[in-house]
Amino acid sequence: MVVSRSRRGTALGWFVRCGLILLVVLLTVRLLGGVDSSDLEGRINDLGWGMLSLAVGALLVRLALWDWRWRRGIAAFHLETTMTRTLPALLGGMLVNHVTPTARLAGGLFRARHGVPRSQAGASTVLGTVLFDQLLHQVVSISATMLALAVMAAVLRRWVLFSVALGVLLVAVVVVVWRPRSGRRTGVGVLIRGLVDRIGRRPRGSRLVEGGRQSIRVLRQLLKRRRLVVGNLMLAVSMVLLLAGSVEWIAAALAVSWPWWWCILAVALGTTAGGLLGTPGGVGGVEAGMVLTLTLLGAIEADAVVVTVLFRGVHYALVIGLGLGSLLLCEWRYEGEPSPSPDA
Repeated sequence: MVVSRSRRGTALGWFVRCGLILLVVLLTVRLLGGVDSSDLEGRINDLGWGMLSLAVGALLVRLALWDWRWRRGIAAFHLETTMTRTLPALLGGMLVNHVTPTARLAGGLFRARHGVPRSQAGASTVLGTVLFDQLLHQVVSISATMLALAVMAAVLRRWVLFSVALGVLLVAVVVVVWRPRSGRRTGVGVLIRGLVDRIGRRPRGSRLVEGGRQSIRVLRQLLKRRRLVVGNLMLAVSMVLLLAGSVEWIAAALAVSWPWWWCILAVALGTTAGGLLGTPGGVGGVEAGMVLTLTLLGAIEADAVVVTVLFRGVHYALVIGLGLGSLLLCEWRYEGEPSPSPDA
């Protein structure tokens, strides 16, 4: 019996993912096994609530910036909405992403359904703004990961890894800023638009395009707005720094002192580990990546575990607490809205 190449690739992908999940589970069990429960309880009892409040505030500001970043894309496409509508859709989508292992797809669809009044646009149009928002997020995330890997490799004196990471980062920078003398435009936006154009020209019978042609069209138009792209990239960078600041303030609340740049590396590499693992919300992968990064940099293992567990605990509390109410609000208030004629 001949097995198709696509099936072999799918089977290999699942095998690799299962192996990664098992590795993360074993690493997490090992790390948690080294934590004294009485020490953890004592640290929580002596928690500095002022610093913890700053950490929670940083996470809330990050959510507000995320909502603003998304609304900038919506407004650029001449759609009208308000923060009282997009923020619940964003928070509900976050909760959906944390319970479904679909690489942000389910949460993005939830945002597309509820972020803009349906009398203005259908879900496929709004989904284009969500794709634009997520695309720029991934650009910043990948760049931060390459930079963090280069710094980690330099600290650990792994010069081959340093050269590879720095080379990938430099290539990315050149792709973004370089413009040839011939006058032809280039850059990440042009390359992505070219890929999007090729996808958009595929036959209507293609399953990839059939339900998302309008979304691709919206994404392509938004990528042409240079000022919008640069502004949203800066907002994405600010969101990474706020995450790192939250880790730093949680460490201070636990009377742990680290260099601030350790927190940036932990956030960048931990987030990437969670994304590669593919679990809902990156659970397990983010925690293991953050603890491993901090311990490699020289942190005491018990400190790294406690700070990471508390940081992720606060994150999950916000996602569940704010997301559940937002999801119910969107389903109750907006589900019965009349829809326009199909736009995709």
